[in-house]
Amino acid sequence: MKRSISCFIALSMLVASLPLSAQQKTNTPSKPKNTTVKSNAATTAGFVITGKISGLKEKTLVSLTDINNPTDTLAKAKVTAGAFTLKGKIAEPNLYQVNYHDAQKKSVLFIGNEQLSLKGDVVNVQEIKATGSKINDDFMDFQGTFNPLFKRLTELNAKVASNPSIDRNDSVMVAYTAQFTRIQSAIDKFLNDKKFSPVSAFMLVVTSELEQDFSVLEKRYASLEPSFKEGFYGKIAKQQIDEGKVGAIGSEAIAFTQNDTTGKPVTLASFKGKYVLIDFWASWCRPCRMENPNVVNAFNKFKDKNFTV
Repeated sequence: MKRSISCFIALSMLVASLPLSAQQKTNTPSKPKNTTVKSNAATTAGFVITGKISGLKEKTLVSLTDINNPTDTLAKAKVTAGAFTLKGKIAEPNLYQVNYHDAQKKSVLFIGNEQLSLKGDVVNVQEIKATGSKINDDFMDFQGTFNPLFKRLTELNAKVASNPSIDRNDSVMVAYTAQFTRIQSAIDKFLNDKKFSPVSAFMLVVTSELEQDFSVLEKRYASLEPSFKEGFYGKIAKQQIDEGKVGAIGSEAIAFTQNDTTGKPVTLASFKGKYVLIDFWASWCRPCRMENPNVVNAFNKFKDKNFTV
């Protein structure tokens, strides 16, 4: 199955609106943290989804598709007495959707090759309950934890953005900073609690833009299981980190060669060991030209301290 990062970008924007519909197992004791939890995905050759959904018309089509590539149909079945069975094989645990074609509704699942059941009413598709998938339960935990946090951060961000001159000690700014910190703590806790779940790699991708310190992102990425690093979301997480480090504060500058005013090629490497200010400007750019005297002043002030422009 081919997946595109552009499709995933749209997906990540929709995460907060996905249904919280998995049935909670209140009578099952919680498993110890940081221990491998075996699910049906490890013992089943393929997936089997059995559905009992009221409101579906007889003989109408139900299918399972890749949410990142909706044209990729993994299984399909006809409804008989409100029931259906979807069977197939998934390359790796990921987000998929069950499509109720006649009703033009769908259920979102994060599953692998597992046996699970769907039960509910197509009229209230977001209330359809999924049971039997440990991976999907982890995804529901992700939503239950982060949806409220994201919602509150979005509300506070709107207030901050509406006041460009807001002071860092303003109550709204203080609340925004505190909420941001809560999310960072929740990310680390989720990675620790769900270390052996493929949802952890998904979570890392969705939340990556909330952390600008790439040493933190690298540490989180390193905590993933090796197989998750090689999966769809693990590869995206690695790409995000690698691309984000280019030009980041504290990272090694990109090597380049540029001609000086006399046409002589000059390499950045030739300034190794010096403090170097690189100023990109154009002769036709008025703000750039207005800044030129400040650059000259900086050079004159620090040129005797191993500094150059």
